Amino acid sequence: MTTLPSDDGRPSSEGPPESPSEAPTVPPTQTEGPTEEQTSDELSPDEQRRGRRLAVISHPFSMTFRMAYMGDLATQALITLGATAGPVGVFTSLISFAALAQLPGLRLVDRIGKRGLILATQGIALVFSLPLLWFGWLQGLGGGLSWGAALACLTAVMLAVVCGSTAWWPLLHGYVPASRTGRFFSVLRSLWHLGLIVFFLGCTGWLARSPGDFGPLFAVAWFCGLARILLLWRAPERPERKPHPILAVFKTIYRTPPLRRYVAGVTFDQAAFRCVPPFTILLLRSEAGLGEDEVMIATVANFVGGMAALLPAGWLVDRLGPRPVLIWTCLLRGLIVLSIGLSGVYLTGRELILAVGVLIMLWSFLVSAFGVAEVKVLFGLAGEGNPTQLIVGSVVTRAVFAGVIALVLGVTLEWLLGSEAAPPLILYLGLFAVLAAFQVAAAFPFRKLT
Repeated sequence: MTTLPSDDGRPSSEGPPESPSEAPTVPPTQTEGPTEEQTSDELSPDEQRRGRRLAVISHPFSMTFRMAYMGDLATQALITLGATAGPVGVFTSLISFAALAQLPGLRLVDRIGKRGLILATQGIALVFSLPLLWFGWLQGLGGGLSWGAALACLTAVMLAVVCGSTAWWPLLHGYVPASRTGRFFSVLRSLWHLGLIVFFLGCTGWLARSPGDFGPLFAVAWFCGLARILLLWRAPERPERKPHPILAVFKTIYRTPPLRRYVAGVTFDQAAFRCVPPFTILLLRSEAGLGEDEVMIATVANFVGGMAALLPAGWLVDRLGPRPVLIWTCLLRGLIVLSIGLSGVYLTGRELILAVGVLIMLWSFLVSAFGVAEVKVLFGLAGEGNPTQLIVGSVVTRAVFAGVIALVLGVTLEWLLGSEAAPPLILYLGLFAVLAAFQVAAAFPFRKLT
């Protein structure tokens, strides 16, 4: 049920006086960031079109690999190998902490370029993901060694993938006309959502026939990762100036009110967003006793809901601005997250599967709409001269804080379950109430994004 992160726009003469997408590039006297005289070389229209085409074609393969090794399939595999709330919480937090790999990624972008970084890190991820293809061998290790070895492989994969992500959004930034960012990202994401729906439907059917046999599923994802390398081999890229020292990036975020509010909002959002899918899976598998194939239905519902939102969200954000979309999607998701916890307490069997499936679909619809709006704000704030720094700085900041929260929640839940402080379902309800509070809190910084 994980959706990954991912829109830009130019100021218009109509609409709110200062919407987030209209925030000007911060003057050098305030931010120590890029100046208007230090601009990058633009790609030609033909290169931009070729870049957009390659991005759209390759991204379903990229996201299939990423979601298999960093999302629900990996979470389910860990649970099958014996992982409990603590390891699941650690895995969830590691996905966020892996964003720190983007800091050295900034230096690597300067040395080998955006495309070079993406290709190199994808290749490294393919190497470390190979043991998951022999899943039966991992199961044979037994006990904590099984899930521990799998978690080590998954950690190496996510470090490589996330380091490569340093270059992905800046690469796209050079392909997309500012006035069409929302629509471009809605199309881009619609296609990879469709690809993931097909993949996870296949996973559901396979696990129904061969419970616990995750190896072939990881193999399909592995070949998708290989296809991404082949497709992006000749992707164009827009050159940039060398990055500023990373400390200057974080100073820019702290000293610039629009950036500071944006980062605060998306940090609260990430804390909830990262935790809802894995802990929902853990609730359904460990407490409700549902099977792997039954839980996978909720994963499919996640991507169906996400795909349904993307095209209308892109159109809406480009015309009305992102701020109302950001606020209302946060508030409504808070209500849905709490409802998921209540469903786990009061429903069982088919009723629980149906209720969680519908709630996850609605949650994912709002997640996708939020994602189109927030990336439009981020691209607008990043400016044109050297956007990589601010994009990476913002992503790292929110991811690290979200990772700390996920780790604390997972370890706390493990301890409470072990101490039998309360019935397990009540503890899970408390967890989802906390996540709902984080989600609602995310709306408030966006109210002042002017």
